Amino acid sequence: MKQSALEKLKKEFHRWVNGYNHAKETDLDPDQLFGMLNDRIPEDRLRHVGAALLNGWLETEKDPMREYFVRESDRPDERGGQVTITNYGGGLIAPWWELFVQLADYGWIRSVAERNGQEVRLEDRLMDITVNSGDQLILYIENKEKASSAVNLVKGMRDYGDRGFNLDDPDRNNDSLRKSKYIVKDDARPMFLGISAIGYKQLFKVEYSDGNRFQLIDDDRAFSAPLSEYPNLHRKSAPDRSPVDPLASEIETLCPEIWISVGSGKTEFNFYLPTSKGDVIIIGVYDTGELWTDVSGLGPELAVSFSNEVSKFGITLETQKQWSFWKKGGSNYNLNTADPIAIASAVRSVLDQ
Repeated sequence: MKQSALEKLKKEFHRWVNGYNHAKETDLDPDQLFGMLNDRIPEDRLRHVGAALLNGWLETEKDPMREYFVRESDRPDERGGQVTITNYGGGLIAPWWELFVQLADYGWIRSVAERNGQEVRLEDRLMDITVNSGDQLILYIENKEKASSAVNLVKGMRDYGDRGFNLDDPDRNNDSLRKSKYIVKDDARPMFLGISAIGYKQLFKVEYSDGNRFQLIDDDRAFSAPLSEYPNLHRKSAPDRSPVDPLASEIETLCPEIWISVGSGKTEFNFYLPTSKGDVIIIGVYDTGELWTDVSGLGPELAVSFSNEVSKFGITLETQKQWSFWKKGGSNYNLNTADPIAIASAVRSVLDQ
C-alpha cells in the first residue's frame, strides 16, 4: 500500500528523534514529540513536509551523529542541513517549530515550481526560501513560528523601506532591518516577498526605489501565483549557490552567540562575535569567497586563540595586523573549498575558552 505523506513524515520524524537521542545521549520519546508537532503545526502543512520527503526533495543527513538534520537532497555535498530537534533551554527539548513552517512552504511551493522549470532553495544567501526562474529571483519567503512575529516583521520592514538605510547599519536583534537588507542586495531584489507563520500568510509585490528604499504592496493571492506568471520557459540555470549558507547553518547550530549580517563594499556577509568591547567581525566573507578576520578587534588573547584553532586545519591567520585574510598554502583561503563544520568548531572552541 502506498505510504501517505503524513506517514512518511512520522517515520522520518522518528528517525530524527532517535538521531538526536544518539548524538546528545538523551531518551526522548518520538511519539510524544510527534504529538507535540501535530498539535502545534496544522496537519495540512505537515502533509507538505511529508510530500517533500516522498518526492525525494528532502532527506536526512547520513552522518550517524547528524541524523536529526534535514537537508535538500540536491544541495551540494552531504551536509548543509538544519536541526529538526532543538534544546530551547529550561529542560524543554522539542521540534524546531519555525523549521517545520519553512519545510511545509518549501514542499508546497516546489510542487508548483517543478512544473514551471523554476528552482526552489532553502537557506539561500541567508533567505529562508527562494524561487528562481533562471537568473531572476521571483519570490523570497521568510518564515516565522508565530503570526505576531510575522506581523511585526512586516511593519518593521515597511518602516525601513520608507526611510531607507545603509547595508552597514547595525542590525543585531533587529530582524526587520536584517531582512530588509537581504532583499535590497544587488544579487537578490526579489519581485515578490512572502511572509509565513502559523496562522498567517501574506504575499507582497516589492517595488524598489533609490537609497535602499522599497514598498511592500499587499497581494492577496497565493504564494504560488507569481510562479505561473514567470515560468522558466528556456530552462535557464539559477545562480550558483552561496557558500556562506552551509557555514551560517553550522555557526547557528554550534555558536548561537554569533550573529550574521549583510556586509558592505567587497564584504558580502559578516559573522559577529560579541565581546566586552563591542561586536567584532570574527569572520568576514568577501564576494569572492575569501575570508578575513578583524584581528585587532578580537584583541591579542582571542586573536591568538582563534589563530591556533584555525591552524588545526591548515589556515594561517596573522595576529599582528589590524585585520587579516585567512591564508592556506600562501594563497587567500576561499569559503568555496572550506569545511564549514571545521570553521564553526574553531569558533566554538574560542567561545568555550
